[in-house]
Amino acid sequence: MRGDEESRLATVVVGASRGIGRAIAKVAAAEGGPVVLVARSRENLAAAATEVRTAGGAPYVLDLDLFSGDASARLETFLFENRLVCNVLVNSAGYGLRGQQPRFQWAISLEWLMSTSAPSATSRFASYQACWRANVAV
Repeated sequence: MRGDEESRLATVVVGASRGIGRAIAKVAAAEGGPVVLVARSRENLAAAATEVRTAGGAPYVLDLDLFSGDASARLETFLFENRLVCNVLVNSAGYGLRGQQPRFQWAISLEWLMSTSAPSATSRFASYQACWRANVAV
């Protein structure tokens, strides 16, 4: 990780608009400093930002869908433009399926799991990669 006098160490919370991610963002805010809130819901992000500010942190909000093809580049650019260095990355972005799921059969299990969870795993990796590249670039 690289940083200088103008760079600030930040906690980046992916999935920060509700649930565990929002709670973790508030805990991180209590220590002061920048907290980058990343999620899809603008309305929930705004509420989370208010909570982070109230808890003593400096919120930075990025409305981002991790399934978009440019998600990692947008996160990397956001960190760079705000002179932030990802010190802690919390990924609490959830992925779930609704409705009736296929019966679990060993013959199809791996293929089914990969087809349903691969985008989420790929997006998580892209988030980590974006934070790493932004740290090197600052």
